[in-house]
Amino acid sequence: MHHRLRNLLGFAGLIPFVSFTLLSAISYSQHTAVLLLISYGAIILSFMAGSLWGQAQHDTHSRAGPLIASNALALSGWAALYCAVTGWALLALMGLALAFISCWCCERVWLQQEPDYQRLRGVLTSIVVLCLAATSAIVKAN
Repeated sequence: MHHRLRNLLGFAGLIPFVSFTLLSAISYSQHTAVLLLISYGAIILSFMAGSLWGQAQHDTHSRAGPLIASNALALSGWAALYCAVTGWALLALMGLALAFISCWCCERVWLQQEPDYQRLRGVLTSIVVLCLAATSAIVKAN
């Protein structure tokens, strides 16, 4: 049951990423959709950074790297929000994409995780990054 719920919640978390990406293609709602995507991405990134912190606390072989990375990732989410509200949405989107990839890499390198969870995280991260990249392309085209 735990795995099914984890998977369901993980994929449900993609709904705003996909929705805001699609809405950003509609010219009359682009600005709002992009801001919503960036703010949602920053919140989820902060959540994932906190998860990295928590998992590192339980890893007896953990080094300082995951703890430092979790703080850097959370701060990068905040920086993306700042960029978004100061007119640098494209930078915010690209920064978030890089931060999500970095978070996934940190988990793969530093934490011991079940293979099923690693696959799930890979799929979810790939879709998030594709949404951010697609929205970046839409913003750049307009």
